[in-house]
Amino acid sequence: MFGEEPENELTDFLRSHDITCLIAGAHDKKSFKQKSKWLQTIQKQLGTDKLWFHRSFQVFVTLPWGDVPFNLTLQQLGKTKRRDERHK
Repeated sequence: MFGEEPENELTDFLRSHDITCLIAGAHDKKSFKQKSKWLQTIQKQLGTDKLWFHRSFQVFVTLPWGDVPFNLTLQQLGKTKRRDERHK
């Protein structure tokens, strides 16, 4: 189940694979709140990790999870990436 993995294992995986964004879907409000809270913990861990060289770790949790919310999230990621590239 999502969120049951030890946070250290996940942060090690994210760091070792240079993953800077995570998209998660929730089926109801309860799972949305649980996932959001758990992912905030991951963000905090990465933010204090001396080996994390990236400036941020983006997390998107969407409710309900389906094709439309997933595609909208991907579009937002594309806009964020283009905006960041313009401001370099």
